[in-house]
Amino acid sequence: MIESIEIRNIRGITGRIELDPKTLITGENGVGKSAYLAGAHFDFMGRLPGYQAKETFANASGQEMYTKVLCSGRIVERKLTQGKTLSEELAIDGTWAKAKGGDARLRDAFGPSPKLLDMPGFFACTDTQKRRMLLGMVCDREKVSSLTEKEEGARKAKNAATSERRTADKAVEELTKQKAGIEKPIGNLAHMQDEKQELDRERKEVMQRVATGKANDEARKMVEKAVSNKDSAENLVKELKEKAKTRNAAVKKLVKAIAEHQADAPEEIRKPVFGPGIVEKIEDALSQVNMIIEKKGVADEFVGNMIEVSDTLCSIFPDPEMIKVSEKAMKEWREAADAFIASHAGAEKELKKVQRELGNAKAELKSIVKAAKQHEKIGPGLDTNDVSSLEGIERRIAELDEKIKPLQEIAALDKSIETARVNAEKALREEESAKAELDKAVREQRAVVEAAAEKLARLSKEVLPYGNLRLEIDEKNLYIYWAKNKGTKVQRTTLSGGEQALFDCALGHAMAPEASIVIEGAEIDDKNIVAVMEHLGQFDFQVILATCHTPPSVPNGWTHIKM
Repeated sequence: MIESIEIRNIRGITGRIELDPKTLITGENGVGKSAYLAGAHFDFMGRLPGYQAKETFANASGQEMYTKVLCSGRIVERKLTQGKTLSEELAIDGTWAKAKGGDARLRDAFGPSPKLLDMPGFFACTDTQKRRMLLGMVCDREKVSSLTEKEEGARKAKNAATSERRTADKAVEELTKQKAGIEKPIGNLAHMQDEKQELDRERKEVMQRVATGKANDEARKMVEKAVSNKDSAENLVKELKEKAKTRNAAVKKLVKAIAEHQADAPEEIRKPVFGPGIVEKIEDALSQVNMIIEKKGVADEFVGNMIEVSDTLCSIFPDPEMIKVSEKAMKEWREAADAFIASHAGAEKELKKVQRELGNAKAELKSIVKAAKQHEKIGPGLDTNDVSSLEGIERRIAELDEKIKPLQEIAALDKSIETARVNAEKALREEESAKAELDKAVREQRAVVEAAAEKLARLSKEVLPYGNLRLEIDEKNLYIYWAKNKGTKVQRTTLSGGEQALFDCALGHAMAPEASIVIEGAEIDDKNIVAVMEHLGQFDFQVILATCHTPPSVPNGWTHIKM
């Protein structure tokens, strides 16, 4: 039995309540009735009713949510703390350790049967979670996990196989539809492809002949153009030869004129009085003699000799007028010589220019003669028949391409359709195999479900005033209903509030006869709640009834907590 519940920071509520075998908790909505009961559920299960474990902390009103339950003389504490990560810890009788969900230490401390059944929380669970709990009525935890995991795995594999098969079927359908939208031309694809291959080969040969013919025609035009210039080239060579001859004669004439000019030079020019630098040397010698003559202390006889030397040197100098005549004649002669030399240089330059032009003209004439010899070696020119043939081949290839393209598309689609059909058949076989495995898993569960249904019917009858609860499970859904009499099956959602409370207690007692059962009485009116409490008061299991209605009286054996 649960003796007390203490909570901290759950839905904004912090506090503690004491419980008895039969406890009624009343109060307005939002005062914390469900917060205490949800805290007890969290303490044993590691999550709040209707929430996954990771979503539970959304109900915390701080950085940590904490619960503490005193059950059958043992203390169970659990806290969930938000730091960098979400940390969960569980303590049994003060010994803390990391925890996750329904920790194995709880089973070691209290046994495999749950100590608390929160019926509103049960109905908030998924069908898979409900199925696990109901199978637990007749199987141990490991057997339940094995059966449900096998069934869930088989169902998942079957659904995946069905999806694959549908995808493959749709692929076949889409490809077939796509093929139907292509207009199929008349003709055999293989024959057309062979014909096109042969035409491609022929087209290459004709294109080569056309290209060669065009090149030959172009070469022939160039040769003919060159040959047409042969007479001009020969005349140019002849003209340049005459021109070179004239220039050469002019050069020779100038050479002769220069020689004659050299021979006609005056005597005084051809044989000058003094050679280069003689006058300067004589003047320097006279200066030295005069210095000796004027020097004191020199013997008279030696001075006399120096005077004779000086007179001799002076007599050597020519007449100044004669020197002036010689210089003028030299200048005139040299000017004439420079003129002859300049004319000679110009004539030689003109001669070389004409010689170069003559060399180029001869080379051009030689190439024309060579080209004329090659003219006969040029192959045949462009044949108009080849051009027409090429045009016809290309037209036929274009026609074949127009027919081959859709045929190729159809052939590719046929291949894809065949592959898709093979995949669809494979997917169908896999689906059938997966369905067989699922059927096998369901059959294995059926015996256990039947045993659970029998136990539910038997134990629920102890609590209900008439009839019993029945259990049915198909491939997807789980059904629990109240068989009030033969042929009458009533689902929970259609029952009155008082009948729902009885339904929940009967179901909880059948699932775990020794567990404390939490039920919600919000739908029970003030008149019926007393009758429900009187009926449930006769049983040994603990009942915690939470409602927003305050009954007119509280039956004996019930403790009333007002919030």
